[in-house]
Amino acid sequence: GEDAPRAEPLDGNGNGGKAKAEWLLPLMQSGHLATSQGREPVPNVTIIAATTDAQSLPTTVLGRFPVQPQIVRLTTDEQIQLCWNLASRLGIELPTGMATPVVEAANSEPRQMKSILVALRDGLTVDGAWSMDRALTWCGLSHDGLTELAQDFLLTLLGGFDGQASIATIQAALGEPGPLRHTEQMLSQRSYIRVTSQGREITDAGTTRAYELARERGLLTEEGTA
Repeated sequence: GEDAPRAEPLDGNGNGGKAKAEWLLPLMQSGHLATSQGREPVPNVTIIAATTDAQSLPTTVLGRFPVQPQIVRLTTDEQIQLCWNLASRLGIELPTGMATPVVEAANSEPRQMKSILVALRDGLTVDGAWSMDRALTWCGLSHDGLTELAQDFLLTLLGGFDGQASIATIQAALGEPGPLRHTEQMLSQRSYIRVTSQGREITDAGTTRAYELARERGLLTEEGTA
């Protein structure tokens, strides 16, 4: 009936974006919508939100959710089982032992796992071989889960600025108009960079990884010279 509960999904990326964010706060504050005709009251609603990046939300919005469950990261065994389940749903008979490198390269993200699994399957269709290297190349990932942007970030920081630069300088050098928050988080989690008062600084582990990437791209010889 008309009074039955109804769920209305709001996608901040592809279903209204900024426009929906603009009217969400007044709705949460006082239960009305700001329209061209003035304030319009709305029925009593419960707003349920989900995000993978809560830190990017304004505190004025985030603070108005009284219940905020803490999401616990899956264990390694659970992530591997998830990978097997995804492969099964995709009709992929994944070879024994291949789930672990898929999980590692996917940063434990189901969507990335799916992309890698599909690339593995497509490669198998091409020549009958299971090639993790090829799948990762097609997906733009390294074996330790670095995106191409994260790899460029490390190489730029080491080669262009002697290991330290402001985020604005790095962003300009990379030609990236958007924020680098996710990339920084990815590199920080692996202890490849750290944030200092002078900007972003590459660590010893990050330097080692950057040299590995440079060799993989043919930017250095085995002896480490350009």
